[in-house]
Amino acid sequence: MLEDLAGTRERLADEIESAWETLIKPDWPLISRVLEDDIAYRGQQLTDGGLAGLFDDLHPTLAWEDDRLVATRYRSEDRDLAGQGLLLVPGVFAWPYLVIVVDPAYHPTLVYPARGAARLWSDAPAPPDPLARLLGRTRATLLVALDPPATTSALAAQYNLALATVAEHLSALYDAGLATRRRTGHQVHYRRTEVGQAVIDASVG
Repeated sequence: MLEDLAGTRERLADEIESAWETLIKPDWPLISRVLEDDIAYRGQQLTDGGLAGLFDDLHPTLAWEDDRLVATRYRSEDRDLAGQGLLLVPGVFAWPYLVIVVDPAYHPTLVYPARGAARLWSDAPAPPDPLARLLGRTRATLLVALDPPATTSALAAQYNLALATVAEHLSALYDAGLATRRRTGHQVHYRRTEVGQAVIDASVG
């Protein structure tokens, strides 16, 4: 390898491209929607609650205290960022863990699990049969899927449904008081309401 650095670089680039084409590209439309939804959500959290609101909701092991970011399970020495800033990167491959980069040779970075990342690597939960009989299986499936909040496009990609179909069902859930919606930037996120949760709970109880 050391005798042919240029050739090694080309072979490594080919292997990375092959890994992308085989392992990631087929799922990238859904992965990218999860990441985009998370970025929009975090931006709203920062706007509504400042740094405390952002970090207290980012990961269970993080908290913003006295202008300091505290990672309760991080065992290394404290790091003064000295005006460098902290790069926040949503991730889907290390869920549910944090990846903290504070080595002086690199820009301080925090890779955190994006909201909804768990669903990428597990089967989506099926709605209870009584709920499916009440609402119809597709509408019941979407109601169950609204945790965490999701956009129409993300749900359409996840369940291989037409955008218009998902939009119609979400509108019906919204009109019935089973879901709320909130615009964040150019996206609208739907969230299950307490009434919607109660309907699900009743169907399994």
